[in-house]
Amino acid sequence: MGYIVVGVDGTEGSVAALRWAARQAVRLDADLVAVHAWPSSRGPAAVAERDLRGARSAVRDNMLSWVSSALDPQTTPVRVRVEVRFGRPAAVLPAVARSALALVLGDNNAQGSPEAAWLRARCQATALCPVVVVRSVDGQVVAGPTVIGAQQ
Repeated sequence: MGYIVVGVDGTEGSVAALRWAARQAVRLDADLVAVHAWPSSRGPAAVAERDLRGARSAVRDNMLSWVSSALDPQTTPVRVRVEVRFGRPAAVLPAVARSALALVLGDNNAQGSPEAAWLRARCQATALCPVVVVRSVDGQVVAGPTVIGAQQ
């Protein structure tokens, strides 16, 4: 049994990706790992990560809320693990997905944004699994998901 990683940030696109990834996890009898990458400051002005525990707990509570409101356990009975990691999404997501069946990303805008395009490109370049982009408008998936690459 494997696992599928999905990046979640509370946007409609990430929630659509979460729902799509959950359906795939059920179909494949895989676990679902919902990850929120939380960039932290570095350098002399950085706040120590230990000082951010309370804020990290609040972010985790938000993640649990996003996941529980997006997934109905009656229709999508999936095993879900929620993780909040410090770091940039382009580094954190491929690292968590190192042995995953897939890394799933949401795209809020069917035409894409420069930031989302950059994240997709970085994940495709560094992930060791297929990277799937779920495009959505108003939280609804438009067309099918796109597999943008996989390392061999």
